[in-house]
Amino acid sequence: MPAPLRGTHRRHNPASGSHPLSKIKLRRYGEEKGRVFEMKVGRTLTLTFYIDHEHGWLRISREKLLMLPKEVAAKISGGSRQSKTAKNYYLEEDSDANLFVRWAKSAGYRIVYNEVSVKGYSTIRYNPSFDLDSLYPGT
Repeated sequence: MPAPLRGTHRRHNPASGSHPLSKIKLRRYGEEKGRVFEMKVGRTLTLTFYIDHEHGWLRISREKLLMLPKEVAAKISGGSRQSKTAKNYYLEEDSDANLFVRWAKSAGYRIVYNEVSVKGYSTIRYNPSFDLDSLYPGT
């Protein structure tokens, strides 16, 4: 039996200064073809995707949703939901979740998903519809 392969990964010593991969130049294609932006290592968003037998929602905390520029947040539809306390927002899977994920990736975030499946109808369906004023009160 052959010996297992060993990786060549070297650990970075934080005391030695900046991480060698702290600034990675990437090209993003699409609407802003050729625009160069910096992606910082360690910028990861862990998001939970809730699914019932007919639909799905991506849960975003108020804190994370406020990272969106206001003009992008204004595109979120009334099909998305929010908690009664407006601490969490549930972006519907058809367009609003994709809007947030596309923005986060273009801002250099890596997305990690957790999935929660619900039998029957999710209680998210009965939450209030997304309201931009609850995200930006007093504006």
